[in-house]
Amino acid sequence: MNVGQYLKRPVDFSKFSALRTLELQNIAVWCRYHDEDELCGPGGDGIMLNLAMFNIRRHSANLAALCASADRSFNVLLCCRFVVSSVNHGTLDAVIDIDKQKVLSTRRGSVIKDRNAWAGFY
Repeated sequence: MNVGQYLKRPVDFSKFSALRTLELQNIAVWCRYHDEDELCGPGGDGIMLNLAMFNIRRHSANLAALCASADRSFNVLLCCRFVVSSVNHGTLDAVIDIDKQKVLSTRRGSVIKDRNAWAGFY
Protein backbone atom coordinates (compact mmCIF):
# COMPACT_ATOMS: atom_id res chain seq x y z
CA MET A 1 0.00 0.00 0.00
CA ASN A 2 1.23 3.47 -0.85
CA VAL A 3 1.66 5.35 2.43
CA GLY A 4 0.56 8.66 0.88
CA GLN A 5 -2.74 7.08 -0.17
CA TYR A 6 -3.23 5.62 3.31
CA LEU A 7 -2.82 9.08 4.84
CA LYS A 8 -5.51 10.47 2.54
CA ARG A 9 -7.86 7.55 3.06
CA PRO A 10 -7.08 5.30 6.07
CA VAL A 11 -8.04 1.63 5.86
CA ASP A 12 -9.24 -0.61 8.69
CA PHE A 13 -6.99 -3.64 8.19
CA SER A 14 -8.79 -5.68 10.85
CA LYS A 15 -11.48 -6.38 8.22
CA PHE A 16 -8.96 -8.35 6.13
CA SER A 17 -8.68 -11.62 8.06
CA ALA A 18 -6.61 -13.32 5.35
CA LEU A 19 -4.00 -10.55 5.26
CA ARG A 20 -0.55 -11.96 6.07
CA THR A 21 1.82 -9.16 5.01
CA LEU A 22 1.20 -5.44 4.65
CA GLU A 23 3.85 -3.71 2.57
CA LEU A 24 3.96 0.05 3.15
CA GLN A 25 5.61 1.62 0.12
CA ASN A 26 7.10 4.96 -0.89
CA ILE A 27 8.54 6.07 2.45
CA ALA A 28 11.29 8.64 1.85
CA VAL A 29 13.78 9.25 4.67
CA TRP A 30 16.17 12.18 4.33
CA CYS A 31 19.40 11.28 6.12
CA ARG A 32 21.02 14.62 6.83
CA TYR A 33 23.34 13.24 9.53
CA HIS A 34 23.93 9.67 8.29
CA ASP A 35 25.97 8.45 5.33
CA GLU A 36 25.64 5.26 3.32
CA ASP A 37 28.51 3.52 5.13
CA GLU A 38 26.78 4.08 8.46
CA LEU A 39 23.44 2.76 7.18
CA CYS A 40 25.06 -0.34 5.66
CA GLY A 41 27.37 -0.91 8.65
CA PRO A 42 26.97 -3.19 11.67
CA GLY A 43 24.34 -1.04 13.43
CA GLY A 44 22.64 0.03 10.22
CA ASP A 45 19.48 -2.06 10.65
CA GLY A 46 18.59 -0.29 13.89
CA ILE A 47 19.41 3.14 12.48
CA MET A 48 17.25 2.59 9.38
CA LEU A 49 14.35 1.21 11.43
CA ASN A 50 14.48 4.14 13.87
CA LEU A 51 14.67 6.73 11.08
CA ALA A 52 11.75 5.13 9.21
CA MET A 53 9.58 4.91 12.33
CA PHE A 54 10.42 8.51 13.29
CA ASN A 55 9.28 9.58 9.83
CA ILE A 56 6.04 7.60 10.10
CA ARG A 57 5.24 8.92 13.61
CA ARG A 58 5.77 12.47 12.39
CA HIS A 59 3.14 12.08 9.67
CA SER A 60 0.51 9.76 11.14
CA ALA A 61 -0.19 8.60 14.68
CA ASN A 62 -2.61 5.98 13.32
CA LEU A 63 0.00 4.49 10.99
CA ALA A 64 2.61 4.50 13.76
CA ALA A 65 0.16 2.72 16.07
CA LEU A 66 -0.53 0.13 13.37
CA CYS A 67 3.20 -0.54 13.00
CA ALA A 68 3.74 -0.79 16.77
CA SER A 69 0.66 -2.89 17.52
CA ALA A 70 1.27 -6.33 19.02
CA ASP A 71 -2.37 -7.28 18.35
CA ARG A 72 -2.22 -7.29 14.56
CA SER A 73 -2.34 -10.65 12.82
CA PHE A 74 -0.14 -9.68 9.88
CA ASN A 75 3.47 -8.74 9.28
CA VAL A 76 4.42 -5.17 8.28
CA LEU A 77 7.19 -4.42 5.78
CA LEU A 78 8.42 -0.87 5.21
CA CYS A 79 9.74 -0.07 1.73
CA CYS A 80 11.94 2.96 2.27
CA ARG A 81 14.17 5.19 0.20
CA PHE A 82 16.97 6.66 2.32
CA VAL A 83 18.49 9.79 0.76
CA VAL A 84 22.01 9.88 2.15
CA SER A 85 23.91 13.09 2.86
CA SER A 86 26.32 12.89 -0.05
CA VAL A 87 27.20 15.30 -2.83
CA ASN A 88 25.14 13.45 -5.44
CA HIS A 89 22.20 12.74 -3.06
CA GLY A 90 22.18 9.08 -4.03
CA THR A 91 19.65 6.84 -2.36
CA LEU A 92 19.59 3.52 -0.63
CA ASP A 93 16.38 1.50 -1.05
CA ALA A 94 15.59 -0.86 1.82
CA VAL A 95 12.86 -3.28 2.83
CA ILE A 96 12.50 -3.41 6.62
CA ASP A 97 10.60 -6.09 8.55
CA ILE A 98 9.16 -4.35 11.61
CA ASP A 99 8.40 -7.53 13.57
CA LYS A 100 11.91 -8.96 13.15
CA GLN A 101 13.41 -5.44 13.38
CA LYS A 102 15.66 -6.36 10.50
CA VAL A 103 16.51 -4.94 7.09
CA LEU A 104 15.65 -7.69 4.60
CA SER A 105 17.28 -6.14 1.54
CA THR A 106 19.07 -3.00 0.36
CA ARG A 107 20.12 -1.66 -3.02
CA ARG A 108 21.30 1.62 -4.44
CA GLY A 109 18.42 3.66 -5.80
CA SER A 110 17.99 6.52 -8.19
CA VAL A 111 18.63 10.12 -7.24
CA ILE A 112 15.70 12.14 -5.86
CA LYS A 113 15.95 15.69 -7.18
CA ASP A 114 13.52 17.45 -4.84
CA ARG A 115 15.59 17.94 -1.67
CA ASN A 116 12.84 19.10 0.69
CA ALA A 117 14.20 18.14 4.11
CA TRP A 118 10.72 17.50 5.54
CA ALA A 119 9.30 15.51 2.62
CA GLY A 120 8.09 12.21 3.96
CA PHE A 121 6.59 10.19 1.16
CA TYR A 122 7.21 10.10 -2.58
